[in-house]
Amino acid sequence: MSEPSITKTLKQPVRHVGTLEKFSYAQLDTAGQLVFTMISSYLLYFYTDIAGLPVATAGIILLIARIFDGIDAPIWGSLIDITNSKYGRARPYFLWVAIPFALFGILTFWAPQISMTGRIWYCGITYVICGILYTGLNTPLTAVLPLITPNPSERLQMNS
Repeated sequence: MSEPSITKTLKQPVRHVGTLEKFSYAQLDTAGQLVFTMISSYLLYFYTDIAGLPVATAGIILLIARIFDGIDAPIWGSLIDITNSKYGRARPYFLWVAIPFALFGILTFWAPQISMTGRIWYCGITYVICGILYTGLNTPLTAVLPLITPNPSERLQMNS
């Protein structure tokens, strides 16, 4: 009696990803990167010159936000893995997180005229939440690649 071979692989039908779909994916990823690059590059100027925060405090806020990014990315990935909705696994996050991200993107660049301590807390909290929500939009964008095509070379092309 022979045992089944462990090295056997299941053949999946290979679906070719069209040029329009690749272009659409690239535009979505480019737009997301552009938005967050603009936020990141203007934020330090905004915190120091508009909101009036000390430079060291603004730097600490940025550092704390990056620490949260290291924690929230695996959480978003796990949420995507356990999501089973009528919209699929990744698409609900594009639908559910876009408006809160836009709201916190606006709030991040609002400098309320409150005490310095209040402004520091306000700036820190809004930027950390904005970063968490951005990760909630960007993680499904990467997670959708294996759902679009099982072909590693096409995923590499789309991710590039």
